[in-house]
Amino acid sequence: MIFLDKNEFPTDLPKSIKEEVINELLISDWNRYPVAESQELIALIAQLNSVPTNSLMLGNGSSGLIMRFLGKLSKHYNRIVTPNPSFELFDICPKLFGLNHITWDFNNELDYDYTGFPRAKNSIYVFCTPNNPTGTLIDPIFVETEIANDPSSVFLIDEAYAEFANDSYAHLTQKYNNVIVLKTFSKALGVASIRLGYAMCSDTIKNLLKKDDLPFKFTPFTIISAKVLLNNFEKVIQPRIEKIIEAREKMFHTLNEMLLEGDVRVSKSYGNFIPIRFYNENLKNEFIKRCTDSKILIGKVRNFPNIFRITIGLEEENTKIIQIVEDLVLKSICIGNEV
Repeated sequence: MIFLDKNEFPTDLPKSIKEEVINELLISDWNRYPVAESQELIALIAQLNSVPTNSLMLGNGSSGLIMRFLGKLSKHYNRIVTPNPSFELFDICPKLFGLNHITWDFNNELDYDYTGFPRAKNSIYVFCTPNNPTGTLIDPIFVETEIANDPSSVFLIDEAYAEFANDSYAHLTQKYNNVIVLKTFSKALGVASIRLGYAMCSDTIKNLLKKDDLPFKFTPFTIISAKVLLNNFEKVIQPRIEKIIEAREKMFHTLNEMLLEGDVRVSKSYGNFIPIRFYNENLKNEFIKRCTDSKILIGKVRNFPNIFRITIGLEEENTKIIQIVEDLVLKSICIGNEV
């Protein structure tokens, strides 16, 4: 089975990194409770993002932090605005916490519609950049203007895929009290299994969650794995990220050239995935069938049945997707010319 549906990293960590983690685990005290939050790990994350250590909070993946933040903020705000389409948790949480949910719909080019931004005071605003599943970046001038003009609202910026775009708003958490930036170890760092995410925000927002925080959230495996990864970021992790970016660009340009005038379109993406959209129902169904027959799992987009998200995989996996799409294009041409 080929897994191109969850935006996971296509290759596992080098054996040397795993051995370093195991060696650290062997000399750790398994009979003791783990530290609440490893200050050494927090210092490494702070250095990576150029923020002070006291602005950081760790969580069980960015998904866990999203639920915690929105659950707590729902006691102070009753209106939330989220991009559409976006990460499905931003559809689920407003219902779960009884928030008045306003969607900020993307335009026909699968880009942020700045003219249609639904403003109102005392709101929770969610910005995703790069957005999942469209891979879209948000305009930085727009972001800071909105934050500066509305101190009554809270702005949650989801940066789960930011390393694939070399783009971050972490610096805004030091300039404004109403900004939360979320990141994760699951995507660009390639360790979804350790379930670690983190938030950067002001003391005002941080203290909201600290009041009911659990004392022992992480196992030594999570803490040690994260420290080893960050200590090897430039040597091991950054080159892996660059390979994904290179593969993404190659795949996008290959598909885009063959789909310029067709019933299928791909959009420019800054994540580790590419969105593909169908305007022809028969071709869409054929695409699904061929992926299924080839044992390829692809990402479905909630509430958008004609859009799919394809994770950048190994070279041979990407080639299989390209071949499937190429065959569909040829089929479409033959049907149109009645060959």
